[in-house]
Amino acid sequence: VGYNLCGLGDTGLDCWNWLGDYNRPAYRPTNLPQADDFDVTSIGACGIKDRTLACWGETNFWPAQDSPTRSLPLLQPRVIAINHATLCVGGDDGLYCRHRSTSTELAESQPKGLKGISALAMSSNNACALHNAGVTCWGSNQYGVSDVPALQNPRRIALGDYHACALDDTGVVCWGEKLPQPE
Repeated sequence: VGYNLCGLGDTGLDCWNWLGDYNRPAYRPTNLPQADDFDVTSIGACGIKDRTLACWGETNFWPAQDSPTRSLPLLQPRVIAINHATLCVGGDDGLYCRHRSTSTELAESQPKGLKGISALAMSSNNACALHNAGVTCWGSNQYGVSDVPALQNPRRIALGDYHACALDDTGVVCWGEKLPQPE
């Protein structure tokens, strides 16, 4: 996303194209050379390994008030999603979100009691979690993103600023802003 591109392979987490220089070689974030999951924004990236969170990027990016790495309150964090102001980590034992600016809606409206979180997706104003009971979305509901329709065995989720989609047994199901269909 933006100027950042990271990939997770057998040898660890590598990132490229920092500050738009396509010819720069890949680098490995020194505070998290291995990762279980990671997410990238236009100004930085964060990853998790076991119960450790690490972020890198521009000076004002995560963790603005933390040390470069920190321990997470979840016992088994599995997935992470970030945007410019909010960070969420999910796992078998729940969801942990926090904010770093005056934009507090996603962190403060995070749902309670979700278990078995296997995927997270985040946009500027919304977040969705795929968990053992289905899909839950929260945040601004201006475009209907939080109104998750009935899904049959959802397996993947994706989120844009105006809509969300899930892959389930019926195919791809999307909800939120009704956008014109491509011809």
